[in-house]
Amino acid sequence: MDTEQRLQKVEELMRGLKSRQAMFTYAKSQSEAAVKASFIVAKEVAKSARPFTEGEFIQNCMLEVRDAVCPDKRQLFSNVSLSRNTVAECVDQLSTNIKQQLVRKGKDFIAYFLVDESTDTSDFTQQSIFVRGVDSSLSITEEFLALCPMHGQTTGQDRYEKVSRCVNEMVLPWEKLVR
Repeated sequence: MDTEQRLQKVEELMRGLKSRQAMFTYAKSQSEAAVKASFIVAKEVAKSARPFTEGEFIQNCMLEVRDAVCPDKRQLFSNVSLSRNTVAECVDQLSTNIKQQLVRKGKDFIAYFLVDESTDTSDFTQQSIFVRGVDSSLSITEEFLALCPMHGQTTGQDRYEKVSRCVNEMVLPWEKLVR
């Protein structure tokens, strides 16, 4: 090949590379959008306290709507995974993220206190633990920490152990606890 043919070949290869890169970028953005959609639906399923299998029902509804409204977007909607396992995994990841955010906020508390409530429904006691904390900018955080099932007769010691375990898991500093 002479110099001119080599330059043409390089340009041809560069065009091919750019088109492939664009295709992968498009595919990646479509994949990210599908994952984001899975998280959006999972969040709504969890907020409404519905079973995780509702994701499959919602997906069937979305596909029916897609066929009626925008049939040309068939692949985009089909990429959204809303199986029971996917919804459960998304909810678990959202829960973990919220817990991590609360742990970070808890480190900034200048003071906090706990509220625990017990409910007894049909001989099954559950202890709800909430935290209210304030940081140095006097911003107040109120969050649910845990729901602990209590089996059999519960003593003050049992309740203390559940609260203690929850405080330690959330890495809340004991010296900042106020009563």
